[in-house]
Amino acid sequence: MLSLNSSSLKDSGRFSLRSKVYILISSTTLSTIQYKSVQIQFRFNSDSIQIHFRFISDSFQIH
Repeated sequence: MLSLNSSSLKDSGRFSLRSKVYILISSTTLSTIQYKSVQIQFRFNSDSIQIHFRFISDSFQIH
């Protein structure tokens, strides 16, 4: 299980990963969520911090 907490900022966001289930809980605006070969971007309004996650599954194809 992977968990990322940002409590030092004014807006707190939590990203949790459990058994390939992606749960993003944020009080701010979300930018982009994709499920396969996951891109997750969410930015914070006050500090304008952009956090980008890319996850590659166990089996992936190179085109």
